[in-house]
Amino acid sequence: MPVTKFRSAAEVPPPPVRSPGSDELLRAIASTWASAAWTAPLRFPPGVHRHRTVEEANALSDAWLLSNARRLARRRGRDADRPYPPVREVFQGLLNALEAACRSHYGARLVTLAVFGSAGRGTPRPDSDVDLLLVVDPLPDGRIPRVREFDAVEAALSAELDAAHGVGIDTRLSPVFKTPGEAEAGSPLFLDMVDDARLLVDRDGFFASVLARLRRRLESLGARRVWRGNAWIWDLKPDYRPGDVFEI
Repeated sequence: MPVTKFRSAAEVPPPPVRSPGSDELLRAIASTWASAAWTAPLRFPPGVHRHRTVEEANALSDAWLLSNARRLARRRGRDADRPYPPVREVFQGLLNALEAACRSHYGARLVTLAVFGSAGRGTPRPDSDVDLLLVVDPLPDGRIPRVREFDAVEAALSAELDAAHGVGIDTRLSPVFKTPGEAEAGSPLFLDMVDDARLLVDRDGFFASVLARLRRRLESLGARRVWRGNAWIWDLKPDYRPGDVFEI
């Protein structure tokens, strides 16, 4: 690998800018993935594995992740035999601390705290984010002030996040902020919460009713979620014809 020396930081050229969707960006992403696969490869037994229950499948998945964590720890000279808690157990501890921190910081303003994505489904991986929706009344205008206010919650969880990182769980909080009025207006993001949201706080069933209305609307359209491997798309109106106009 070539090495270039500079006399000062001012001489260091700026990083290349790659446009979203460009071939250059895709090649850079592929290179990063290849480097990760070489430096910290994950190994799983080949073949098809059948399970009688979801719990049995989850237990085997945890065992595979634990095996990978111990193997990587040995490569890095760490104590490979120390206990590694199951991934779901670590995330549950984070969610418990998250709920307590949000209740403490937002107080009576907190209307809803919902977790969605893999953490909401109960299927997080060691690199999964904690996707969460906060409905707070009131909130400052603009995302930046809302994020700055949330900094206090992240600070309160710093010990739990550091502990998670220490056992190989590379996660972070990924919050979305809404006022009750904004939540009532709806969002395409809520499509990902119809089946998977976990409501840690929901005063007077506010957000549960928002999701129930969306669910009824999707049923009236005949909408269906179509899985593509570990991801999915929504076919919102299977009988759609050119020129049709519909609202969610």
